[in-house]
Amino acid sequence: MIVRTPWSRIGELLTSETVTTALRLSLVVATAALLGVLLPLHASAQGYGRITGTVTDPSGAVINGATITARDVTTNQSRSTTTRSDGKYLIQQLAPGVYEIKIAAQGFKSTVISNVKVDVGKTSAVDVKTELGGANEQVTIVGGETQIDRVDHTVSGVVNSLQVNNLPLNGRNFLDLARLQPGTETVDGASFDPTKANYTGVSIAGQMGRSTQITVDGGSVVDNVVGTTVQNFSQEIVQEFQVGLSNFDLSTGASATGSVNVVTKSGTNDYHGNGFIYWRDSRFSAFPSMKRLVAFEGIPPAAQADEIPFDREQFGGTFGGPINENKLFFFGGYQGTVTRQSPAGQRVLVPTPEMLNGDFTIVSSAACRTTRPSASRRARCA
Repeated sequence: MIVRTPWSRIGELLTSETVTTALRLSLVVATAALLGVLLPLHASAQGYGRITGTVTDPSGAVINGATITARDVTTNQSRSTTTRSDGKYLIQQLAPGVYEIKIAAQGFKSTVISNVKVDVGKTSAVDVKTELGGANEQVTIVGGETQIDRVDHTVSGVVNSLQVNNLPLNGRNFLDLARLQPGTETVDGASFDPTKANYTGVSIAGQMGRSTQITVDGGSVVDNVVGTTVQNFSQEIVQEFQVGLSNFDLSTGASATGSVNVVTKSGTNDYHGNGFIYWRDSRFSAFPSMKRLVAFEGIPPAAQADEIPFDREQFGGTFGGPINENKLFFFGGYQGTVTRQSPAGQRVLVPTPEMLNGDFTIVSSAACRTTRPSASRRARCA
């Protein structure tokens, strides 16, 4: 049965209240759909680390039900859990950074461990031995020592923020720092495809650099057709990155040839930023030694070069801070690159009339084949 509503009745139905309710319903549905897309992506992002350990009493017996809280000292955001019956705990999905760990258990003093470093893709081990006392008493421990990863069997290394911020890079491509890890090399994307000039791949354990999985904040930036990446990122926005060499976590990407897990910087409760400019031209570079042979090669003085034209400026900055303190933050960055240089030189062999007639005595000796001889030298090579 089909029910038809007269146009006059439709006008009565479309009151202000009805339209407002419909709009609100549409916004709720759209928001739910957006969250349904974003939340799985956020949950699957692998730009995190973990903290695990065991809580015991002074006699060494494990404590069940102790509350463990990890607080990021820069954003004041925290995550909590409780120990299991075996006294162990695990706090996951912690953004890389420095944390303060607080342990509270009934009948024991509160224990606070400061300066606990969490790296991307790594698990930090923090074991705690509590002391008998009241909950209003506190024991403070300063951490910071390097811990052995007792959970993951991954063979990997982390290029930390200290290295990213301070090691010099020719061209400021942060992926060049992947070579700090053993068995790792970078490859020029132009060797795969001309469209990939200025893009970089990472070769791990002798594998082709075009197939290494590279993720930024959990999202893949790999060009699955040609290889290397589809985006370039400024060194200034990178906080740290992990290079998976062997037995790496498969959640970092579907690749059997290694992974690079990059985490970008985030805003904090303090406003902070920086500006930079890097300038390099031919006056800052040594003259290539082979170019000094131009006179020996018989090139006329007027055509001899006294410098290699090159000029590159890289400039930009970053800025970040709080939108809603302890809850919402922002961070942004920009980098511009301007390069001016002469085209790459090419050497070609122009055959002499003798060569065209089949006489190749000019290149009969090894000494004559090392360079293109001048007219005076051709006589000595004959």
